[in-house]
Amino acid sequence: MFGKTLNIPTYIYSENIEEDAKKAKESVETYARKRRYILMNNILKEKIEEKNIKEKRFSGCIITAHNANDNAETIFMNMLRGSREKTDLKVLKIIQK
Repeated sequence: MFGKTLNIPTYIYSENIEEDAKKAKESVETYARKRRYILMNNILKEKIEEKNIKEKRFSGCIITAHNANDNAETIFMNMLRGSREKTDLKVLKIIQK
């Protein structure tokens, strides 16, 4: 698992999305996206509580993946690996607000 290799906390959940989406009368993609956001929000809440962080501003990052063919995720993973040639990006700047 890529996250474990880099010592990045990794969470894997499995649900019967097709059946649940049908019950909710939503497309599989829409329902799965909603579930991912709910799960990510729950993980963040748990981590805040675990660390007793009272201020809600903190640095962190959540990376999601659900499909090996997702272009955005492939580009991001190539950037993490330092493969600029594969992303066709010349310069990457981090913009802080």
